[in-house]
Parts: sequence; structure tokens; C-alpha cells
Amino acid sequence: MVQPISHLLISGITPSSTVNGPGSRTVLHAQGCDVRCPGCFNKHTWDASSGTARTTDSLAQEILSYANTGLTLSGGEPMQQIHGLMELVEKVRAVRPSTDVLMFSGWSKVEIESKIDLCTLGNYIDVVIAGPYDQSLSKEGIVASSNQEVVYLTNKIPSELLTDSRIVEVICDGDEVVITGFPTKEERRNLLRELN
Repeated sequence: MVQPISHLLISGITPSSTVNGPGSRTVLHAQGCDVRCPGCFNKHTWDASSGTARTTDSLAQEILSYANTGLTLSGGEPMQQIHGLMELVEKVRAVRPSTDVLMFSGWSKVEIESKIDLCTLGNYIDVVIAGPYDQSLSKEGIVASSNQEVVYLTNKIPSELLTDSRIVEVICDGDEVVITGFPTKEERRNLLRELN
């Protein structure tokens, strides 16, 4: 049981994605990031004074309303709100224990360990893609730059399910268009040009 936090600052939720981890998953985008990697795909999530404050109860309820097998925690920087995110995962898994959880963090494994014991973190998070994005080391796949490390905290997500192919997903919902996944700068520019 984690200490109650009750609120998280989020940028948004992608209800269903097949490119932010294995299977069909909900993606929660935390708001606020002090890492600020050059070339970051989610720069709009950096500012900790914007975003939406949501209770962990309302977020869990929304996440559980989607019929997905997994949850991806992205950013912003999830480690800046890790205790609230652990509370959220605990609430989701209380109802749907089979939910696997993948987290993208700009923090290195060593930095994560300085904040929380990995065994404790493994009670909530199954896999962490750890380390800052380095555009000079950009590569294909869910691990977007070669300096990043895949940290397996449980065996719930087998390594063969973390694809090395660069996948982009365009989600249209009414007037809103969301581009997610791991596009190159050129792919993103071309997509935005085509959508406008």
C-alpha cells in the first residue's frame, strides 16, 4: 500500500494505443518534465504549471473504462509524480490485476534507484524504458535512442513483445488528431503537413 497522494497532474490520456507498448493499452501522459530532452516528441508536457489536475480515483475509473490489457505511463516525466502513479496503478490493478504497466522515463536507472527501490517499484511497474532521449543516438523502435535501457522489474511483459520497428499511430477523434508512437522528425513533419 502506497501513501495516499490522491491527485496527479496530467497532460492527457490516449484511450487506446498499439504502439506505446505491447497489445492494446491506455497511455497516461504526465505533465511536467525537468529532463527536457532535445528532440522530445512531447514538449507540450514539460511545463509543470499547465496540464490538468485529476484525482487518482477518476483516472483509475477512466482507465478501467477502456478494454485494454496494458497501461503506459509517459510524459512529461513520470518519475516526478511516481508516488501518485503508484497509487493509480494500485487502484487499477485492484479491479484488473492482469494489467501490465510500462513506463517511459528520462531518468537513468541509477537516478530512478536513488528515488525508489527497484523491488518496490516492481510492485507497480513491470518495465521501464530508462534514460534521456538523445536524438544523436536515435534508433528504430520503442527504445528511441541507443543510450536508453530497458529495465525489466517483472516478467509480465516478455522482451520479444517490445518491438524494434518504428511505428506511428494517428488517432482521429472528432476534430482532434493525435499522433503517437515513435516517428522521426521527418515523418512527423510529413504527417502534420498531410493533416493540415
